[in-house]
Amino acid sequence: MEVSLISEEKHHCAAPTWNGFVYQGKIALIVVLDLLLGQDQNWQDYALELEWREDFSIKNQERYISIHQVKCKGGSGAAEYQEAVDKLLANIYQTESLEEPTTLPIRCLHTACSIISPEWNGITLYDYGAGKCFMPIEFIDKELLSRISNYLNKIDPENSGNRGTTFYDRCLLYLCNKITAKIQDIHRINHTGVRVADIDKRIPFEEIIATLQKNYNANSEDYYTFRIKETFNKAFENFFSENNITEELSKEQYTKLCVYSSLINCLANDKFRHFCLAIFPGADIIEESGFPEHHAHIITDNFCEILSHISLRADIADKDYKLQYHKGGANYLPTSLGDKKLRIINELRKNIHKDAYLRVLYEVRTIITKSVSFASLGKELGHIMNIQNLEHSSEIREKINQIQAIEMIDRVAAKQRIDTDD
Repeated sequence: MEVSLISEEKHHCAAPTWNGFVYQGKIALIVVLDLLLGQDQNWQDYALELEWREDFSIKNQERYISIHQVKCKGGSGAAEYQEAVDKLLANIYQTESLEEPTTLPIRCLHTACSIISPEWNGITLYDYGAGKCFMPIEFIDKELLSRISNYLNKIDPENSGNRGTTFYDRCLLYLCNKITAKIQDIHRINHTGVRVADIDKRIPFEEIIATLQKNYNANSEDYYTFRIKETFNKAFENFFSENNITEELSKEQYTKLCVYSSLINCLANDKFRHFCLAIFPGADIIEESGFPEHHAHIITDNFCEILSHISLRADIADKDYKLQYHKGGANYLPTSLGDKKLRIINELRKNIHKDAYLRVLYEVRTIITKSVSFASLGKELGHIMNIQNLEHSSEIREKINQIQAIEMIDRVAAKQRIDTDD
Protein backbone atom coordinates (compact mmCIF):
# COMPACT_ATOMS: atom_id res chain seq x y z
CA MET A 1 0.00 0.00 0.00
CA GLU A 2 1.42 3.36 -1.01
CA VAL A 3 1.30 6.01 1.71
CA SER A 4 1.73 9.66 0.74
CA LEU A 5 4.16 11.82 2.66
CA ILE A 6 3.11 15.13 4.19
CA SER A 7 2.86 17.72 1.43
CA GLU A 8 4.44 21.14 1.65
CA GLU A 9 0.99 22.74 1.62
CA LYS A 10 -0.93 20.47 4.00
CA HIS A 11 0.06 20.00 7.59
CA HIS A 12 -1.33 19.29 11.01
CA CYS A 13 -2.81 22.10 13.10
CA ALA A 14 -4.42 21.95 16.54
CA ALA A 15 -7.84 23.50 17.13
CA PRO A 16 -7.52 27.30 17.14
CA THR A 17 -8.74 27.95 20.68
CA TRP A 18 -6.89 29.59 23.52
CA ASN A 19 -7.14 26.59 25.85
CA GLY A 20 -5.83 24.36 23.09
CA PHE A 21 -2.87 26.64 22.35
CA VAL A 22 -1.93 27.06 26.01
CA TYR A 23 -2.33 23.43 27.01
CA GLN A 24 -0.38 22.28 23.95
CA GLY A 25 2.44 24.73 24.73
CA LYS A 26 2.60 23.74 28.40
CA ILE A 27 2.72 20.03 27.57
CA ALA A 28 5.56 20.71 25.13
CA LEU A 29 7.37 22.61 27.88
CA ILE A 30 6.96 19.67 30.30
CA VAL A 31 8.55 17.32 27.75
CA VAL A 32 11.49 19.69 27.19
CA LEU A 33 12.04 20.18 30.93
CA ASP A 34 11.92 16.43 31.53
CA LEU A 35 14.68 16.01 28.97
CA LEU A 36 16.76 18.79 30.53
CA LEU A 37 16.34 17.28 33.99
CA GLY A 38 16.97 13.72 32.90
CA GLN A 39 20.14 14.13 30.92
CA ASP A 40 23.38 16.10 31.20
CA GLN A 41 24.50 16.81 27.67
CA ASN A 42 25.06 19.51 25.07
CA TRP A 43 21.64 20.58 23.81
CA GLN A 44 23.02 22.76 21.02
CA ASP A 45 21.50 20.65 18.22
CA TYR A 46 18.13 20.04 19.87
CA ALA A 47 14.94 21.95 19.07
CA LEU A 48 11.23 21.94 19.82
CA GLU A 49 9.33 21.82 16.51
CA LEU A 50 5.74 23.07 16.54
CA GLU A 51 2.77 22.42 14.24
CA TRP A 52 4.47 20.35 11.58
CA ARG A 53 4.70 16.57 11.87
CA GLU A 54 2.39 16.78 14.84
CA ASP A 55 1.32 19.22 17.54
CA PHE A 56 4.98 19.25 18.54
CA SER A 57 8.13 17.19 18.08
CA ILE A 58 11.59 16.96 19.59
CA LYS A 59 14.43 17.01 17.05
CA ASN A 60 18.17 16.53 17.14
CA GLN A 61 19.34 18.42 14.07
CA GLU A 62 17.06 16.90 11.39
CA ARG A 63 16.35 13.64 13.21
CA TYR A 64 13.05 13.24 15.03
CA ILE A 65 13.49 11.98 18.60
CA SER A 66 9.78 11.99 19.46
CA ILE A 67 6.51 13.25 18.00
CA HIS A 68 3.57 14.29 20.15
CA GLN A 69 -0.15 14.85 19.76
CA VAL A 70 -2.05 16.75 22.47
CA LYS A 71 -5.74 16.51 23.35
CA CYS A 72 -6.91 18.88 26.08
CA LYS A 73 -10.57 17.87 25.67
CA GLY A 74 -12.12 14.43 25.61
CA GLY A 75 -13.46 11.69 27.82
CA SER A 76 -11.96 8.50 29.22
CA GLY A 77 -13.00 6.23 26.37
CA ALA A 78 -10.16 5.04 24.13
CA ALA A 79 -12.38 5.28 21.04
CA GLU A 80 -12.56 9.09 21.42
CA TYR A 81 -8.83 9.28 20.64
CA GLN A 82 -8.71 6.86 17.73
CA GLU A 83 -8.31 9.62 15.13
CA ALA A 84 -5.36 11.06 17.05
CA VAL A 85 -3.82 7.59 17.33
CA ASP A 86 -4.26 6.97 13.60
CA LYS A 87 -2.44 10.22 12.83
CA LEU A 88 0.44 9.28 15.08
CA LEU A 89 0.68 5.84 13.52
CA ALA A 90 0.66 7.40 10.05
CA ASN A 91 3.82 9.23 11.00
CA ILE A 92 5.64 5.90 10.90
CA TYR A 93 5.59 6.25 7.13
CA GLN A 94 6.12 10.00 7.07
CA THR A 95 9.34 9.77 9.09
CA GLU A 96 10.59 6.52 7.56
CA SER A 97 11.47 8.41 4.40
CA LEU A 98 13.78 10.62 6.44
CA GLU A 99 15.36 8.09 8.78
CA GLU A 100 16.37 4.49 9.14
CA PRO A 101 13.52 2.30 10.50
CA THR A 102 15.62 1.48 13.56
CA THR A 103 15.64 5.13 14.59
CA LEU A 104 11.94 5.87 14.25
CA PRO A 105 10.81 8.44 16.81
CA ILE A 106 8.78 7.71 19.91
CA ARG A 107 5.12 8.55 19.29
CA CYS A 108 3.37 10.03 22.33
CA LEU A 109 -0.25 10.94 23.02
CA HIS A 110 -1.01 13.47 25.75
CA THR A 111 -4.46 13.72 27.32
CA ALA A 112 -6.05 15.74 30.10
CA CYS A 113 -7.85 12.73 31.61
CA SER A 114 -7.17 9.07 32.22
CA ILE A 115 -8.03 6.71 29.35
CA ILE A 116 -9.67 3.38 30.14
CA SER A 117 -7.89 0.31 28.73
CA PRO A 118 -6.13 1.79 25.71
CA GLU A 119 -4.70 -0.88 23.37
CA TRP A 120 -2.58 0.94 20.81
CA ASN A 121 0.49 -0.74 19.41
CA GLY A 122 3.26 1.75 18.70
CA ILE A 123 1.70 4.62 20.69
CA THR A 124 2.89 5.69 24.13
CA LEU A 125 0.84 7.59 26.68
CA TYR A 126 3.37 10.06 28.08
CA ASP A 127 4.55 9.26 31.61
CA TYR A 128 4.54 12.43 33.73
CA GLY A 129 6.11 10.65 36.67
CA ALA A 130 5.08 7.96 39.15
CA GLY A 131 3.23 6.14 36.38
CA LYS A 132 0.79 9.01 35.79
CA CYS A 133 -0.12 9.04 32.08
CA PHE A 134 -2.46 12.03 31.87
CA MET A 135 -2.22 15.72 32.83
CA PRO A 136 -5.36 17.57 34.02
CA ILE A 137 -5.46 21.21 32.96
CA GLU A 138 -5.88 22.38 36.56
CA PHE A 139 -2.64 20.68 37.69
CA ILE A 140 -0.32 21.49 34.81
CA ASP A 141 1.03 24.78 36.21
CA LYS A 142 1.97 23.08 39.49
CA GLU A 143 3.83 20.38 37.57
CA LEU A 144 5.66 22.96 35.47
CA LEU A 145 6.65 25.09 38.45
CA SER A 146 8.09 22.00 40.16
CA ARG A 147 10.17 21.15 37.09
CA ILE A 148 11.39 24.74 36.64
CA SER A 149 12.44 24.87 40.29
CA ASN A 150 14.20 21.51 40.07
CA TYR A 151 16.06 22.50 36.91
CA LEU A 152 17.25 25.88 38.22
CA ASN A 153 18.28 24.36 41.55
CA LYS A 154 20.18 21.70 39.60
CA ILE A 155 22.22 24.12 37.48
CA ASP A 156 22.50 26.95 40.04
CA PRO A 157 22.07 25.60 43.59
CA GLU A 158 23.91 28.52 45.18
CA ASN A 159 21.12 30.97 44.29
CA SER A 160 18.19 28.75 45.22
CA GLY A 161 17.46 30.97 48.22
CA ASN A 162 17.09 34.02 45.99
CA ARG A 163 14.32 32.46 43.91
CA GLY A 164 10.90 32.74 45.50
CA THR A 165 7.37 31.96 44.34
CA THR A 166 7.09 35.15 42.30
CA PHE A 167 10.36 34.37 40.50
CA TYR A 168 9.10 30.97 39.37
CA ASP A 169 5.66 32.33 38.44
CA ARG A 170 7.27 34.92 36.17
CA CYS A 171 9.64 32.39 34.66
CA LEU A 172 6.72 30.10 33.82
CA LEU A 173 4.76 32.96 32.26
CA TYR A 174 7.69 33.93 30.02
CA LEU A 175 8.28 30.35 28.91
CA CYS A 176 4.61 29.71 28.15
CA ASN A 177 4.30 32.97 26.25
CA LYS A 178 7.35 32.08 24.15
CA ILE A 179 5.90 28.76 23.05
CA THR A 180 2.25 29.80 22.74
CA ALA A 181 3.18 32.90 20.74
CA LYS A 182 5.13 30.71 18.31
CA ILE A 183 2.14 28.36 17.88
CA GLN A 184 -0.22 31.27 17.27
CA ASP A 185 2.20 32.95 14.90
CA ILE A 186 2.42 29.76 12.83
CA HIS A 187 -1.38 29.61 12.65
CA ARG A 188 -1.56 33.25 11.63
CA ILE A 189 1.09 32.89 8.92
CA ASN A 190 -0.60 29.76 7.61
CA HIS A 191 -3.63 31.89 6.76
CA THR A 192 -1.59 34.39 4.74
CA GLY A 193 -0.76 31.99 1.93
CA VAL A 194 2.90 31.58 2.89
CA ARG A 195 4.23 28.09 2.11
CA VAL A 196 4.32 26.06 5.31
CA ALA A 197 7.85 24.86 4.55
CA ASP A 198 9.08 28.47 4.62
CA ILE A 199 7.86 29.11 8.19
CA ASP A 200 10.30 28.88 11.10
CA LYS A 201 8.58 26.23 13.21
CA ARG A 202 11.35 25.51 15.71
CA ILE A 203 12.47 26.86 19.06
CA PRO A 204 16.04 25.77 19.82
CA PHE A 205 16.58 24.25 23.27
CA GLU A 206 19.27 26.87 23.81
CA GLU A 207 16.59 29.61 23.60
CA ILE A 208 14.44 27.82 26.17
CA ILE A 209 17.44 27.37 28.47
CA ALA A 210 18.33 31.06 28.11
CA THR A 211 14.76 32.01 29.07
CA LEU A 212 14.94 29.74 32.12
CA GLN A 213 18.14 31.41 33.28
CA LYS A 214 16.97 35.02 33.21
CA ASN A 215 16.57 37.08 36.39
CA TYR A 216 12.88 37.29 37.24
CA ASN A 217 13.19 39.05 40.58
CA ALA A 218 12.51 42.47 39.02
CA ASN A 219 9.22 43.68 37.59
CA SER A 220 9.03 44.21 33.84
CA GLU A 221 6.61 45.65 31.34
CA ASP A 222 6.64 42.44 29.35
CA TYR A 223 5.62 40.44 32.42
CA TYR A 224 2.47 42.52 32.90
CA THR A 225 1.80 42.33 29.16
CA PHE A 226 1.85 38.54 29.39
CA ARG A 227 -0.46 38.65 32.40
CA ILE A 228 -2.96 40.82 30.58
CA LYS A 229 -2.79 38.64 27.46
CA GLU A 230 -3.57 35.66 29.65
CA THR A 231 -6.63 37.42 31.08
CA PHE A 232 -7.70 38.59 27.63
CA ASN A 233 -7.69 35.04 26.32
CA LYS A 234 -9.45 33.59 29.33
CA ALA A 235 -12.24 36.12 28.78
CA PHE A 236 -12.61 34.96 25.18
CA GLU A 237 -12.50 31.31 26.22
CA ASN A 238 -15.16 31.88 28.91
CA PHE A 239 -17.33 33.68 26.37
CA PHE A 240 -17.03 30.78 23.94
CA SER A 241 -17.84 28.20 26.62
CA GLU A 242 -20.92 30.14 27.74
CA ASN A 243 -22.12 30.96 24.21
CA ASN A 244 -22.24 27.87 22.02
CA ILE A 245 -23.06 28.07 18.32
CA THR A 246 -26.78 28.89 18.31
CA GLU A 247 -29.14 31.29 16.65
CA GLU A 248 -27.66 33.98 18.91
CA LEU A 249 -24.05 33.21 17.99
CA SER A 250 -23.77 31.81 14.49
CA LYS A 251 -20.95 29.57 13.31
CA GLU A 252 -19.66 32.46 11.18
CA GLN A 253 -19.62 34.83 14.18
CA TYR A 254 -17.94 32.19 16.32
CA THR A 255 -15.24 31.63 13.71
CA LYS A 256 -14.63 35.36 13.29
CA LEU A 257 -14.20 35.77 17.04
CA CYS A 258 -11.71 32.88 17.10
CA VAL A 259 -9.69 34.45 14.28
CA TYR A 260 -9.93 37.88 15.87
CA SER A 261 -8.62 36.69 19.24
CA SER A 262 -5.75 34.95 17.46
CA LEU A 263 -4.86 38.14 15.57
CA ILE A 264 -4.79 40.14 18.79
CA ASN A 265 -2.47 37.59 20.38
CA CYS A 266 -0.06 37.89 17.45
CA LEU A 267 0.43 41.60 18.11
CA ALA A 268 3.85 42.58 19.38
CA ASN A 269 3.86 43.57 23.04
CA ASP A 270 3.88 47.32 22.36
CA LYS A 271 0.99 46.97 19.89
CA PHE A 272 -0.92 44.82 22.36
CA ARG A 273 -0.55 47.50 25.04
CA HIS A 274 -1.85 50.05 22.53
CA PHE A 275 -4.81 47.78 21.86
CA CYS A 276 -5.52 47.50 25.61
CA LEU A 277 -5.51 51.26 26.00
CA ALA A 278 -7.88 51.58 23.05
CA ILE A 279 -10.54 49.25 24.43
CA PHE A 280 -10.15 50.26 28.09
CA PRO A 281 -9.16 53.93 28.33
CA GLY A 282 -9.17 53.95 32.13
CA ALA A 283 -6.17 51.66 32.37
CA ASP A 284 -2.80 53.01 33.55
CA ILE A 285 -0.95 51.15 30.83
CA ILE A 286 0.73 54.04 29.08
CA GLU A 287 2.93 55.16 31.95
CA GLU A 288 6.66 54.55 31.63
CA SER A 289 6.57 52.63 34.91
CA GLY A 290 4.72 49.76 33.25
CA PHE A 291 1.47 47.98 34.07
CA PRO A 292 -0.06 48.10 37.54
CA GLU A 293 -0.93 44.51 38.37
CA HIS A 294 -4.56 45.29 39.18
CA HIS A 295 -5.19 46.11 35.50
CA ALA A 296 -4.86 42.47 34.53
CA HIS A 297 -8.70 42.39 34.51
CA ILE A 298 -9.15 45.01 31.79
CA ILE A 299 -10.77 42.66 29.27
CA THR A 300 -14.35 41.88 30.23
CA ASP A 301 -17.27 40.02 28.76
CA ASN A 302 -18.52 43.39 27.50
CA PHE A 303 -15.87 43.43 24.79
CA CYS A 304 -16.61 39.90 23.59
CA GLU A 305 -20.35 40.56 23.65
CA ILE A 306 -19.96 43.72 21.58
CA LEU A 307 -17.83 41.93 19.00
CA SER A 308 -20.37 39.12 18.73
CA HIS A 309 -23.11 41.65 17.90
CA ILE A 310 -21.39 43.45 15.06
CA SER A 311 -19.69 42.47 11.82
CA LEU A 312 -16.47 44.43 11.61
CA ARG A 313 -13.22 43.90 9.74
CA ALA A 314 -10.12 44.05 11.92
CA ASP A 315 -7.18 46.13 10.73
CA ILE A 316 -4.67 45.38 13.45
CA ALA A 317 -1.76 43.43 12.01
CA ASP A 318 0.78 46.18 11.43
CA LYS A 319 -0.93 49.45 12.38
CA ASP A 320 -2.42 50.91 15.51
CA TYR A 321 -5.50 49.02 16.61
CA LYS A 322 -8.74 49.96 14.92
CA LEU A 323 -11.83 48.31 13.52
CA GLN A 324 -13.85 49.41 10.56
CA TYR A 325 -16.67 48.03 8.50
CA HIS A 326 -16.07 47.61 4.83
CA LYS A 327 -18.50 50.18 3.41
CA GLY A 328 -17.91 53.87 3.84
CA GLY A 329 -14.60 53.54 5.66
CA ALA A 330 -16.13 54.72 8.96
CA ASN A 331 -13.87 53.67 11.80
CA TYR A 332 -15.53 52.14 14.85
CA LEU A 333 -13.82 51.34 18.14
CA PRO A 334 -15.39 48.46 20.12
CA THR A 335 -14.44 48.73 23.78
CA SER A 336 -14.92 47.00 27.11
CA LEU A 337 -16.86 50.04 28.37
CA GLY A 338 -20.08 48.90 29.98
CA ASP A 339 -23.44 50.31 31.03
CA LYS A 340 -22.65 53.08 33.54
CA LYS A 341 -22.31 56.47 31.89
CA LEU A 342 -20.58 58.25 34.77
CA ARG A 343 -17.98 55.50 35.10
CA ILE A 344 -17.29 55.65 31.36
CA ILE A 345 -16.83 59.43 31.48
CA ASN A 346 -14.44 59.11 34.43
CA GLU A 347 -12.42 56.46 32.60
CA LEU A 348 -12.15 58.67 29.53
CA ARG A 349 -11.11 61.65 31.63
CA LYS A 350 -8.30 59.63 33.17
CA ASN A 351 -6.18 59.47 30.03
CA ILE A 352 -7.77 61.92 27.60
CA HIS A 353 -4.92 64.41 27.99
CA LYS A 354 -2.17 61.92 27.27
CA ASP A 355 -0.55 61.74 23.87
CA ALA A 356 -0.73 57.95 23.66
CA TYR A 357 -4.49 57.86 24.15
CA LEU A 358 -5.12 60.81 21.84
CA ARG A 359 -3.31 58.90 19.12
CA VAL A 360 -5.67 55.97 19.73
CA LEU A 361 -8.57 58.27 18.86
CA TYR A 362 -7.08 59.91 15.77
CA GLU A 363 -8.89 57.74 13.24
CA VAL A 364 -11.91 56.82 15.37
CA ARG A 365 -15.33 58.24 14.52
CA THR A 366 -17.53 56.12 16.78
CA ILE A 367 -16.86 54.37 20.08
CA ILE A 368 -19.03 51.32 20.80
CA THR A 369 -20.03 50.49 24.38
CA LYS A 370 -22.29 47.85 25.84
CA SER A 371 -25.28 50.15 26.48
CA VAL A 372 -24.27 53.84 26.72
CA SER A 373 -24.69 56.43 23.96
CA PHE A 374 -24.01 60.16 23.65
CA ALA A 375 -23.51 62.62 20.82
CA SER A 376 -19.88 63.66 21.25
CA LEU A 377 -16.92 63.48 23.60
CA GLY A 378 -16.63 67.25 23.52
CA LYS A 379 -20.20 67.72 24.75
CA GLU A 380 -20.02 65.18 27.55
CA LEU A 381 -16.52 65.91 28.78
CA GLY A 382 -16.89 69.69 28.49
CA HIS A 383 -13.84 71.64 29.60
CA ILE A 384 -11.86 68.42 29.89
CA MET A 385 -11.67 68.36 26.12
CA ASN A 386 -10.48 71.96 25.89
CA ILE A 387 -6.84 71.00 25.69
CA GLN A 388 -5.50 73.33 23.03
CA ASN A 389 -3.58 75.26 25.67
CA LEU A 390 -1.72 72.20 26.88
CA GLU A 391 1.74 71.54 25.54
CA HIS A 392 1.17 69.10 22.73
CA SER A 393 2.69 68.77 19.30
CA SER A 394 1.07 70.59 16.39
CA GLU A 395 0.05 67.22 15.02
CA ILE A 396 -2.01 66.48 18.11
CA ARG A 397 -3.56 69.95 18.28
CA GLU A 398 -4.81 69.55 14.72
CA LYS A 399 -6.72 66.47 15.78
CA ILE A 400 -8.48 67.98 18.81
CA ASN A 401 -11.63 69.12 17.02
CA GLN A 402 -11.91 65.77 15.30
CA ILE A 403 -11.61 63.95 18.62
CA GLN A 404 -14.18 66.20 20.24
CA ALA A 405 -16.69 65.12 17.59
CA ILE A 406 -16.35 61.39 18.30
CA GLU A 407 -19.71 59.86 19.17
CA MET A 408 -20.47 56.95 21.47
CA ILE A 409 -23.16 54.38 20.67
CA ASP A 410 -24.30 51.13 22.23
CA ARG A 411 -23.83 47.75 20.60
CA VAL A 412 -27.46 47.46 19.44
CA ALA A 413 -27.35 50.82 17.64
CA ALA A 414 -23.98 49.92 16.13
CA LYS A 415 -25.34 46.65 14.76
CA GLN A 416 -28.40 48.38 13.27
CA ARG A 417 -26.30 51.04 11.60
CA ILE A 418 -23.73 48.65 10.16
CA ASP A 419 -26.38 46.18 8.98
CA THR A 420 -28.26 49.04 7.28
CA ASP A 421 -25.12 50.32 5.56
CA ASP A 422 -24.29 46.83 4.36
